[in-house]
Amino acid sequence: MKTLVIGLSGQLASSFKKVDLKNKFVFVGQNQFDYQNSASIYQILKREKPEVVINCAAYTLVDLAESEKEKCEKLNVEFVKYIIDWCVEYNSKLIHFSTDYVFDGIKQGEYTEQ
Repeated sequence: MKTLVIGLSGQLASSFKKVDLKNKFVFVGQNQFDYQNSASIYQILKREKPEVVINCAAYTLVDLAESEKEKCEKLNVEFVKYIIDWCVEYNSKLIHFSTDYVFDGIKQGEYTEQ
């Protein structure tokens, strides 16, 4: 099963590298695509044809998120939508992580998009 990890040097992607002892995952970082351009990530997804996409890329500068709202939304919302659209079209699974600043694990029951 081909697995593409989007993220290269962040904390989460680095953890995946540590457990990928057989080098089965393909890692791509922001130096290989423009998160603001859907064609940029689609090109990588089409080339790699992953069955599973693990998205570790995110805007994580919580203290700057309000002042850099547009950048934060482009990476954490629009970019993720590009990946979702591709996964739906090509029947790939997506694993996407959130931060405890958004989903802290305290809530009982399911979360909704709102």
